[in-house]
Amino acid sequence: MLSFRLFGIPVQVQPFFLLLAVFLGVGLVEEQGQELLEGMGAWVAIVFTGVLAHEFGHAFAGKLFGLSPRILLHGWGGLTSWDTGGKDLTPGKSIFVSLAGPGVGIAIGVVALGVWAVLSPADLSFVRFVLWSIVWVNLGWGVLNLLPMMPLDGGNVMSGVFELFAGRRGVNWARWLSLAVAVGLIILMVAMQNIIMAVLIAFLAMSNWRAIKTERDVGPDRALLGRLQTAQRRLNARDARGAETDAQAVLTEAKTPLVRSSALNVLVLARI
Repeated sequence: MLSFRLFGIPVQVQPFFLLLAVFLGVGLVEEQGQELLEGMGAWVAIVFTGVLAHEFGHAFAGKLFGLSPRILLHGWGGLTSWDTGGKDLTPGKSIFVSLAGPGVGIAIGVVALGVWAVLSPADLSFVRFVLWSIVWVNLGWGVLNLLPMMPLDGGNVMSGVFELFAGRRGVNWARWLSLAVAVGLIILMVAMQNIIMAVLIAFLAMSNWRAIKTERDVGPDRALLGRLQTAQRRLNARDARGAETDAQAVLTEAKTPLVRSSALNVLVLARI
């Protein structure tokens, strides 16, 4: 795994991310009439910088609200996660952070589209391929990422909007609507004989179903989740005593098997 810091933000790149970029680019490079090595090198570089720029959009937006971001590029794309320091974002701030990622990508894509219009590169030229790739990775993927389906950014925006009006229930509404959108898209992709996209969307559908089930299983212990997360963070930071104290408190108050087992797991690891 490649690890580095950029603008003070830790970044990790898993090998599967690069394999994903290669997998997505093989057919495109050939379709665009490019030399395989030259075209693939450009494509992987554009995917890497495009996804990284998207995640930095989220990261910088989160830093505005006092969060400490870290970025992971993995086999499914990119993820920006946070050390919240006990801070919870309001739904409005969460919406802003969610929009910042695709906003950066769309802006880059629009600039590349303008350069394309000015240069008018010849068909099958390397310059045309590079500009087309920048537009597709940044503008194209940015727009697709705004689909109202969690955990895509559009789904997170939808969740934030619902939460503004309905509180915590709004998040669950967004999960159900995401599931409905995913089912509709799977049917569409199968009808178009795009089985790969249908399978990818099915994974998103399953993630929403698992989240719905977890929310239902947690039930009365929802208020304990924050302290359970704090215990996990302390365990990750090698603060065994603090993790043990928090996990024991959660274990004492928890009523549901899921939260009790999670707290017990942290407690055991803290005592090793």
